Amino acid sequence: METISEHIERYIISAITKNKYKSGEYLPSERILAAEINVNRCSLRTALKALEKDGWVQIQQGRPTQVMGFLDNCQMTAVPQRIKYIDDDLNQSLMNGACDAMFDIIQLLLNRELKKGSQNLIELIDGEPNSLESFIQYEILLAKELISRSHNRVYSLLMNQLLPLYESSALQCIDVTKREGRLQYYLGIKNSLITNQR
Repeated sequence: METISEHIERYIISAITKNKYKSGEYLPSERILAAEINVNRCSLRTALKALEKDGWVQIQQGRPTQVMGFLDNCQMTAVPQRIKYIDDDLNQSLMNGACDAMFDIIQLLLNRELKKGSQNLIELIDGEPNSLESFIQYEILLAKELISRSHNRVYSLLMNQLLPLYESSALQCIDVTKREGRLQYYLGIKNSLITNQR
């Protein structure tokens, strides 16, 4: 059962991502918008404050609430819980982007470890996840370990933001072909390391 707050957020986010209310424009007055959504103004105000916190809108004293550019202002943490409200095409684009970003980060950090000649990379990469769920956990653990080795805490903060979106997206976005391609990449690095040890 959808709460009143969820109902309001869904309505406004859906309207923004479908360009009913464009970036830079103003939402209707609270009285008109509350009537449009069929909620009271107090509930609307509470939902608007939550949306402002995540960068969807900007509440201005004595002026109408302004729509913010979602992709320019929202925090990544705002996406996983509200992705179901977003326009389907944008939703799919964000989910694909999260899955691709995870792989990009892993590739970047793996290449750095290879250049440094880091120890125990074979053991780190080793693994044969045989289901999508185990593959997702494999990539998460691999990313976390590589980030730990990098000693760059910005990657840790970035991963904290990316992980919820990756986890909620990967089941829908990583098909067998994509999973096999990524596993082949990891296996190729592992085999190369084994060859170089001989």
